[in-house]
Amino acid sequence: LAELVTAWSAFLRPRDAVCAWGRFSLDLLARATGVAPTRTIDLRAAAKRAVNGKVGAIDAFLGSFEGEPAKVAPAGLARAGRRAAQAVEVTKRLLAGLDEP
Repeated sequence: LAELVTAWSAFLRPRDAVCAWGRFSLDLLARATGVAPTRTIDLRAAAKRAVNGKVGAIDAFLGSFEGEPAKVAPAGLARAGRRAAQAVEVTKRLLAGLDEP
């Protein structure tokens, strides 16, 4: 845990805004480390507002644009890399007004 606190503290910069699909992971990380970003963006809440309804899991939300889960190149290894790439794709779509890329 001490290594996580050190690494997370070194990673965060004062002006960073950290994005996540929902609040759970950010809240858990803040409780575990005692370190929380100054600004956070809940992508799931933003997506719900944008479509005025439920959005489900991040891959289901992306799949709703193409009829199947979006083919997004992973940003790293395993599930974390897929989720990071999906978060980037959701952010791009939200900024573009949810239009098809």
